[in-house]
Amino acid sequence: MNEHPDPTPVHEENLAFQIVKTIGDFGINGSHVLCSAKQLANEYRNSKSYRNIDECVDGLINWQSSYAFGAGFVTGLGGILTLPVTIPSGLLAAWVIQARLAGAIAELYGHDLSEDRVRTFVTLCLLGDGAIQALKAVGVNVARQGAKVALERLPGPILIQINKAIGFRLLTKAGEKGAINIVKIIPIIGGVVSGSVDWTSTQAVGKIAKDMFRAATVPTEKEINIFATESTYLGHFGGFGVNSTFQDHLSWAGGQSPENVRLNLIEKYTSQFDRQTQNDQDSAHRFYADASARLAYYRIDLGNAGANGREAGPHYEWAAHQSVETLRGQIAEKVRKLMEGASSGEKHAKDGDAV
Repeated sequence: MNEHPDPTPVHEENLAFQIVKTIGDFGINGSHVLCSAKQLANEYRNSKSYRNIDECVDGLINWQSSYAFGAGFVTGLGGILTLPVTIPSGLLAAWVIQARLAGAIAELYGHDLSEDRVRTFVTLCLLGDGAIQALKAVGVNVARQGAKVALERLPGPILIQINKAIGFRLLTKAGEKGAINIVKIIPIIGGVVSGSVDWTSTQAVGKIAKDMFRAATVPTEKEINIFATESTYLGHFGGFGVNSTFQDHLSWAGGQSPENVRLNLIEKYTSQFDRQTQNDQDSAHRFYADASARLAYYRIDLGNAGANGREAGPHYEWAAHQSVETLRGQIAEKVRKLMEGASSGEKHAKDGDAV
């Protein structure tokens, strides 16, 4: 006999999971009465009213917060009415619209809506300000790990737990468990479905979606600072970016994807290495050695103990016995690992023999 039974019956867990999946599927995939999240994102992306993605997302949030629907809307959603739980149909409709909003924001920031992790985080946004608490409840600390790490690395079992947590909190919002209602239930006219989404709750959904999905697709502060510092340094050699200031590089990187920033810095380093090889072999060796010591200074693991050496001398001695192609490849690899480490928060590399 189990003296400590699970306080959450299996059927309630299944119901919580079913609610989240149904709302997510309708919100992201759409139906014949509601275009998909991707289609909605494309409408705003193709608009000439916005100068950049951030403005596009802000416009989307404001418009969707005023979304109104008629009595035929939820009927057109079909399967959502068959959920075995007493939740006002209008509230379910509002959640679908809010899920579509979060999905469109994810799409605008470049996330793949077919991925389970992304779909989970889309429905997580329905909790608004409660999303971070829901993650903490299953052991995920976004403040510490970062949204990018959470979106990329959370394993399947944790995603299932997050989905259940979302479902239980949505039930709570609907008053199923008698907890405080955070979302205002929309008016139900004649007991059927007509009304509009609650402006305040939809704004909250949009804000958390923007914060979460944008943070996962823009460089970290450390990536931006490294990029600007190294770009300014390389500009002193002439050629690529010679007339750009630290602030110029900082501003540019802040509006790019992590991949663009990474590739741009690799290109700058390898282009400058190529310039040095045109002078003489010794210049190339010295540039490689100085660059290797400089990149190791950030104390991010560059691949092995040798690569992490912060003295130029050993790197120079090693470079003297290598081909130009090998050195060029090594520089590119070190920059790549440096920026990846800066993205994930990796640190504390140890010194070793040069490479």
